[in-house]
Amino acid sequence: MKTIYVDNSTLETVAKCDTMALLSGWHELSSYEESAPLNSGTAVHVALAHYLDGVSRENCLSIFDDQYRTWSIDNVLETDRLSFGNVYQILDYWLEMNPLSDWAFEPVPGTIERPLSAPLCQIGDVQVMYVGMLDALVRDRRNGQLCVLDHKTTGTINQPWINKFQLASQFSGYLWLARQTFPGEAVNACYVNGIELSKVPTSNRKCVKHGVLYEECGILHPNHTILGPITRSDDQIRAWYDTACKLAKHFVNLAAWFPELTDVGQLHQQGTFNNSCGFCSFQTFCRMDRPVDRIDSLLVHHPWRSLLELKVKGEL
Repeated sequence: MKTIYVDNSTLETVAKCDTMALLSGWHELSSYEESAPLNSGTAVHVALAHYLDGVSRENCLSIFDDQYRTWSIDNVLETDRLSFGNVYQILDYWLEMNPLSDWAFEPVPGTIERPLSAPLCQIGDVQVMYVGMLDALVRDRRNGQLCVLDHKTTGTINQPWINKFQLASQFSGYLWLARQTFPGEAVNACYVNGIELSKVPTSNRKCVKHGVLYEECGILHPNHTILGPITRSDDQIRAWYDTACKLAKHFVNLAAWFPELTDVGQLHQQGTFNNSCGFCSFQTFCRMDRPVDRIDSLLVHHPWRSLLELKVKGEL
């Protein structure tokens, strides 16, 4: 029996557009423009994972340096919000202002950056495994309840960004996975550690909010917040599971019907009907009529699914 690993990102693309699903989920491609948010976010996640594991602030910053400095210098403008210097400042300040002892929960040893997986469904001779790379499981200091912690980096923390997590499939999937993995625990809530990677202002103009020059208060402007608890009822988890199985079946069928990159021109483009194209990393590729012979110049290979499988198997 063949095994296919899917995660929330895979199923999200299936729900949006067949072209997006196959390019991203099956062929593991992304755009060059998407590389900076991906790489900066990954580097911050790696540093935070070590921080949750008890590593000092200084060493976490050194880890971030190793992860991101060289790539950023070669690929990101120094004036960009995702430049190494800007993100380093924000991470440094976040580490200073967020000692773990002040949190309402504490990390559970052995669960930091731990991939959880469980059988989702079987489609013909294909076993679909659902995977979630949890940033950490944490235990509420007040009631001892096991919860999920997820780090999120973003350009802007605002109300629409906050609202999208209330029904997000990612957290329904995390809670389902945690319940499969720890059946004796009541895992009912998720928390989001939101860190805004906006441009730190450095001008010599006076800040209206703080009453000093921006070069003095700049680091206070990027926001950070802990959101939660984000909860799900049993009925919501069941509805997520039914939907996830339906999307997984469609993904398996797409991969069987259109296994080669040369098949991409035959795929449906539902994104043109549901407004997904505006924020899609494949927009330029599709606007150019999906030219397979130019994929190397338009898209970059990002083997997240293959790496996820190796992590689940303990081979990475």
